Amino acid sequence: MRSTIPWRGSLSHLIGVAAFLLLPSALQGREGYLLGADNQVIEIDRSGKVTTVRQHPGHGGIYDAWRLPDGGLAYVHRGGLAIFDASGKMVTEHPAPPGSKGAEANSVAVLAGGEKFALMDSGVSRIRILNRAGTVLSETPLPDLQEDPLHFRYRMIREVPDANAFWVAQYGRKTVLKVESGTGRILQTIPLEPLLKPSPSVQKAFAALPARDGSLWVTTSTGCQLLHLDATGAKLGCWTIADLGLQCRYLLGMDFRANGNLLIACGDYHLKQTEEGRDLLAEIDPTGKVVWRLTRDQLVDQVQGAIDKSSGIEELRITSVQVVDHPAEPPPPAVSLGGFIDKHCAECHDEETAKGDFDITALALDFGAADTRARWVRVLDAIAQGEMPPPEKSKVDPIERETLTKQLGSDLLAAAKAEVAKNGRGPVRRLTRVEFENNLRVLLKLPDIDIRDKLPEDRDAHGFTKVSALLDMSRVQLDAYLDATETALRAAMARDQPPPPPVTKRFTGTELFPGLSTFGEREAMFFARHNRMVPLTGEEVKAMTPEQRRDPTLELALFRSATWPYYGYPPGFRALESGAYRVRFRGRAVRQVRDFRLVTAYEPIAMTFRARQPSGPDVSGDVRETGGWMDLQPEPRDFETTIHLKAGETFEYSPLGLPVPFIRTDGGFFYDYPPMPPEGHRGVAIQWLEVIGPIRDTEWPPPSHRVLFDGVNPAVGTPAEADRLFRRFAARAALRPMSPESHAPFLKVIAKKQSEGAAFADAMIAGYQALLCSSHCLYLTEPRNDAEESHFAIANRLSHFLWNTRPDEELTQLATTRRLRDKAVLQAQTRRLIGDPCFEQFVRTFAEEWLDLRRLRRDIPDERLYPEYRKDDYLVDSMEHETVAFLRAMVRDDLPASAVIAADFTFVNDRLAAHYDLPRVTGSAMQRVPLPEGSPFGGLLTQAALMKHTANGTTTSPVLRGAWIMEKLLGQPPPPPPKSVPAVEPDIRGASTIRALLAKHTESRTCSSCHAKFDPVGFALENFDVMGAWRDRYRAMERGEKVTGIDPAGHPYTYFVGQAVDASGRLPCGETFQDIHDLKRHLAAKPRQLAKNLLEQLALHATGTPVGLADREEIEGILEVCKAGGYRLRDLIDALVQSRLFLGSTLQS
Repeated sequence: MRSTIPWRGSLSHLIGVAAFLLLPSALQGREGYLLGADNQVIEIDRSGKVTTVRQHPGHGGIYDAWRLPDGGLAYVHRGGLAIFDASGKMVTEHPAPPGSKGAEANSVAVLAGGEKFALMDSGVSRIRILNRAGTVLSETPLPDLQEDPLHFRYRMIREVPDANAFWVAQYGRKTVLKVESGTGRILQTIPLEPLLKPSPSVQKAFAALPARDGSLWVTTSTGCQLLHLDATGAKLGCWTIADLGLQCRYLLGMDFRANGNLLIACGDYHLKQTEEGRDLLAEIDPTGKVVWRLTRDQLVDQVQGAIDKSSGIEELRITSVQVVDHPAEPPPPAVSLGGFIDKHCAECHDEETAKGDFDITALALDFGAADTRARWVRVLDAIAQGEMPPPEKSKVDPIERETLTKQLGSDLLAAAKAEVAKNGRGPVRRLTRVEFENNLRVLLKLPDIDIRDKLPEDRDAHGFTKVSALLDMSRVQLDAYLDATETALRAAMARDQPPPPPVTKRFTGTELFPGLSTFGEREAMFFARHNRMVPLTGEEVKAMTPEQRRDPTLELALFRSATWPYYGYPPGFRALESGAYRVRFRGRAVRQVRDFRLVTAYEPIAMTFRARQPSGPDVSGDVRETGGWMDLQPEPRDFETTIHLKAGETFEYSPLGLPVPFIRTDGGFFYDYPPMPPEGHRGVAIQWLEVIGPIRDTEWPPPSHRVLFDGVNPAVGTPAEADRLFRRFAARAALRPMSPESHAPFLKVIAKKQSEGAAFADAMIAGYQALLCSSHCLYLTEPRNDAEESHFAIANRLSHFLWNTRPDEELTQLATTRRLRDKAVLQAQTRRLIGDPCFEQFVRTFAEEWLDLRRLRRDIPDERLYPEYRKDDYLVDSMEHETVAFLRAMVRDDLPASAVIAADFTFVNDRLAAHYDLPRVTGSAMQRVPLPEGSPFGGLLTQAALMKHTANGTTTSPVLRGAWIMEKLLGQPPPPPPKSVPAVEPDIRGASTIRALLAKHTESRTCSSCHAKFDPVGFALENFDVMGAWRDRYRAMERGEKVTGIDPAGHPYTYFVGQAVDASGRLPCGETFQDIHDLKRHLAAKPRQLAKNLLEQLALHATGTPVGLADREEIEGILEVCKAGGYRLRDLIDALVQSRLFLGSTLQS
């Protein structure tokens, strides 16, 4: 027998002496609303929270639903009437008999306290009175509308108070009738058309609701008008949805609240845009004023609607509403936290079992400890969401679950808020190494200084490196920061004498390339004159004079990319010192055809340069792209760019998207160039090249030197000058104002150095170094209310959020004048920073960390299965550029959060357009292009960069892709996999699909319940291969239809096209999808969920602290602010910056 839990904490200080958890809402009555909504009945409270959802197989088109006095439920669906008892058991199902055009039940009125029901039966134009057993007690004939379409006959039926009659709506006839029960005699006819306002839409009568005062309220569905009539049918009022200020497609069922106001269901059928169906319910007073409304956004993330096939929009399709008054209930049974966990949790999560490596019995009850509280919050969320205890393991009464989660959540929230009030949201944050380098670049006026690699890599959490808790400072790190800082400071100092002017070196003829050929033999590179190859030999070149070797009529013709083995730098050039160098050259795009002839290219060819050591084919040191992408055109043009080199480095030509030769060992060892395509080999021809550098400031001493020494001669500085210079430097360098006393330790460092005989310059460098590695310059603080430094904390947080660097002069001045808590000022600064070129720092860093673009080059495609991607670095780089460009557009163009999932455009260049099978575009630059109808691309979800780094280069995995999408794009991270369960190994032979392998893998109920949360999303992405291109069938190595050919590097290949891709699936909510298009429609219809995830990712990136329990209310408030605009990304950033999460307290209006 398992003993009770040996609790290691005390509940009494958390939840009272009795340790009971009570449900406050159970102590008072409440008003709810019962909604008939297509294939389900939904009950909500006044706040819009869904309390129950009822569905029954085969029941669709639920037009009218009622809560019965005994707690049961009755509703009409297309096929008839269904009645359920209070336990949810269906006790009666009465089918609607078919007429000449079919059967259709439309509405029901509850009679005699729920003992009888008046069923509107349009199929046979009758009202049937039934008892609870479904027995027909009487029938009332209605005017025969057999000539009208079945769906256009009758709609809502309502009982006339204190009269043996009903009001019914003749839908297509635009008339309401008062009909005597039993006889069918027409007591009153009210044609609506003369009473309605002019409308371009055809009005149809939907519902008539009699009021206690004898008046009548009538809605028209199409045309969307509300009528108020007196007992004679005379018009008292008429309102269109424009008059009411509503955004909806239809006005449908009605009911009265206890205060006499009218509650109307606003149907969201047949939407073309989500904004058309913004309002789902509206409360209207007798004067026609809307006093309350419920919107789609409040419900759409709580219940599953239907997807409109034409628009792809999720619709809830609410047709009827009933006001339900719940009487006050007695308090629920007491629930103790310890008892709940002992009963429902400990069997799987005690010390002996600890499933998922989690022992809940070892979890202390000290909610004041942040780490412990965070684990309890995860427990709370799992219980509240119904994930734990697993439904198949332990049945938890809903009241018991709600009781526990409310009180536990309340206690956790109180503890979290207390900590925030005392300590702020998070600790001070050290600058990341990227931020520190950027700060030094700005402060020292050295825009190209490179000290990042001298610093240890920052750890990350949730993909982000700006997480305060991880940015600690060890002795090793401090030494690295001191070393990097000294390097930067000494680079800022001027030499004793002005440096020599930049050196210009020009290359022509054979001096354009280090050899007469390259790896790949003659087809890969040769010299040409007048478009003909010049067959030069080494002996011939040795015999030439220098002028002949520099023959300006020779062109360098290059037809391969700069991938190993390769070296293609101009001989004899090395950077004398680190810095910027200006490169000018003249070149063109060409094609090599038979007999080594050059002809004009059909399209541009992209080229860049690579910085490297001049070490021949054996690459050593840092090889990196520099100078940007340039498109060489078919006609010769002059180009100019700036490259950045370290001392001793050179640079080489790097054409993009060209072949890389194939290593051959048959008949010797050589590099074979691929066979010539019909249009010839693509390449570039360089006519001359010139390099000038290093490029220096024209002023002497340079601005960087003046930052350190102003006008003081560092060789003969005095103590007084040292004091002045340090205070001047500190005023610029410190991230917040320093008191006069805080200068003292650093001035002592300078004085001590001088007393030990150090030169004035070295002593100043030591003082500056100490300051830059101190908390004054290395740490960002949390804004705390209206403390003296809070405006500087806001300025620092804003600039490091959007620019990755220190505030500029304008932002600093606003902090100095304490104006950054002014809402208008703060918004203007946010927009200014977003519009500045420095915003590129945010775009790239956020893309790398949120979307894991840092992992893009982790795996290379398997050259056996995907030979077309062999060494295609241009494609991989283009993928990254697309995602960065799309994210930039999301912010600057203020796109809605749904663009994460779907958009009607993307960014491509020539290579990526071909990869996506889109219409051809020209050039390497990213261009915004509209997507053709039916394209699977658009949005971040299906971009090649994301598809690549969520695959392993050999196969795709629905598990990896699905889990990544759920965490990064939807904000629903799955739990880590059990250590004891091995990963699914792909079958590249082709015998089994990944779906079949996963089906076997998830046979265990424990596995399947977890995999059901993310595998379906991954299955929908199976049409995208390991590089994000579309596929219909899998590739394999052994089975299927054989495919052979020659890859771009000249390698022969063979693979097999195997089984068809099945991209269908079922989501946890029960909805099925057939392909990525269906999935996109489903996910894009949840904009609030997408926006919430985006907001939480932004908050972590901006503040360094993950969103916690104490922040959830603020997050929801931000979402409410941004809801009306469709959760646009720039709006989200604005609202985040103006929130307590960012500012620590409220703004000034």
